[in-house]
Amino acid sequence: MAGPGTGQRKAPTLQGGAIEDLVRSRLKVLLPQSKGDQRERGGTVHRHNQSGLLGYVEFEPGTHENIDLGFNKDRLGRYLKPNRGCPANTTPVAFYHTHGRDDSKLPPGARRAGPADISDEDMRVATEEQLVAYVALDDGRWKRFTPVVLEAQTGTIEREIDGQTVSVPYRALPAFDDQGREYWRLGKNDFMNGNLLR
Repeated sequence: MAGPGTGQRKAPTLQGGAIEDLVRSRLKVLLPQSKGDQRERGGTVHRHNQSGLLGYVEFEPGTHENIDLGFNKDRLGRYLKPNRGCPANTTPVAFYHTHGRDDSKLPPGARRAGPADISDEDMRVATEEQLVAYVALDDGRWKRFTPVVLEAQTGTIEREIDGQTVSVPYRALPAFDDQGREYWRLGKNDFMNGNLLR
């Protein structure tokens, strides 16, 4: 049986395996860069709506603890980057980024209490966007977070912008299950096989 150091795929489907392979190849390039300059790097995997081919788009490096992956919205809830930064005629299917911060290079008061890990914010974003999230950790391990699948309510709402009333599309997801648990806490968080620094 394959162990954690083998690099064998964990995805249960061919499509999931293709996404995993693409993400692994990109994180292997990005993680050493992040460890070098202490900045998060990442991107979004997208599927072409007609051909089904996978591609990716990467964004400007962020700070040592944040990166804009195309999910930022204006005050009306509209994405600042059309199609979440992906090309037209594609659908985002996953996102990935590095947590390459090396705490040994920071003063003691700025160091984390424990090792790098996928953050609560990463899991919240993955759940809200309904995308699988991959995170490369500073020691070369990497994780996948698969959110609970939720049914979105969509529609339009009238808003006043600069004195004019306009119809703005909305997409709302439930935040809690019937037992009061936050959905972002219920996704599946897995370590992936293989080390990105080897």
